[in-house]
Amino acid sequence: MRRTIFVLLMILASTRCAQFQDIFTQTAQASPRVNSAPVVSPSVEAVTAEGEVSSVRDPIETKKGVYYFVANGDTLAKIARQFGINQDDLAQINNLYDSKMDVGRRLFIPQKRLMRNYLSVTHILKETKLAQQRNSGDLEMIWPVKEFHLTSGFGMRRGRPHDGLDLSAKIGTPILAAAEGKIIFEKKFAGYGNLIVIKHAKNFFTAYAHCHKTNVTVGKTVKQGQQIGSVGRTGRASGPHLHFEIHKGVEAVDPVLYLPKKT
Repeated sequence: MRRTIFVLLMILASTRCAQFQDIFTQTAQASPRVNSAPVVSPSVEAVTAEGEVSSVRDPIETKKGVYYFVANGDTLAKIARQFGINQDDLAQINNLYDSKMDVGRRLFIPQKRLMRNYLSVTHILKETKLAQQRNSGDLEMIWPVKEFHLTSGFGMRRGRPHDGLDLSAKIGTPILAAAEGKIIFEKKFAGYGNLIVIKHAKNFFTAYAHCHKTNVTVGKTVKQGQQIGSVGRTGRASGPHLHFEIHKGVEAVDPVLYLPKKT
């Protein structure tokens, strides 16, 4: 008798457990899962009805300029026209070496009054971080071109700073290193065209712009008077000439103060 009662109790318990399990399963299936909704993260891209990728970010305006996100169909020329900026300058500021750009890429367009801050030798020196905070003495230099005509001096020109001298000469005229130093920059740079920058002793730097050809490479040491290139009109130049700058640290100084007097 006791054995029969025990077996009946076991059957009843098993039935109740099965009922509770069914209830739990049904409840879990009916209740919404916390993690079932897809997580949407911010993105600069979306897919249009035609299946094309398109930018969904609006331009972001700051005190220094505008951040623009490349949209489907954009080209370097189109964006440059939209913001009234020179195409080469736009490419230089954003390190673009191809007119084809990926959708969603962020571009920076400076305010016009700040444009030269990103397209100057001073900017290059700040980026390389080679200029020291303190200057130490003066440096004896020579004129970088032997035969020339001075067409523009240092200072304000047409309402904006002109950081060097313009020395008019025939295309192909040798350009000489004004002092011994090390080449730290040698390539095309915005309106400067083919540009060479040399680091000298005592925290001095010299820059040679609009070169027709260059004879040096970055890292090479040159002696004073050594030919480093030839006069040209690359970049934005109205005629063949050498644009020559001297910097004491990052600051542009009047080259005439450091060069021998011309008789």
